[in-house]
Amino acid sequence: MISRKDRNSIVVLKWRNVRDVRILSTKRAPIMISNSDSSTHRGRPPKMKPLAVIEYNNEKSDIDRNDQMVSYAVNIWKSIKWYR
Repeated sequence: MISRKDRNSIVVLKWRNVRDVRILSTKRAPIMISNSDSSTHRGRPPKMKPLAVIEYNNEKSDIDRNDQMVSYAVNIWKSIKWYR
């Protein structure tokens, strides 16, 4: 995790999960906490995530989920169009 905080308390955070995740936050400090959802599987330690990511995922609205599903469907439409 790479993070910077300016004098106006704006935090810029870059974190790598599967892809790079970039976050701008005025509320959350750039701290890593263990994800309570992930269990220790085969002796692996729990995954660490930034606090801002965990709180965003908990408070994500239906509109965000809908936009995510639509983005997957657009890729399928492009591949179907190519196949014709």
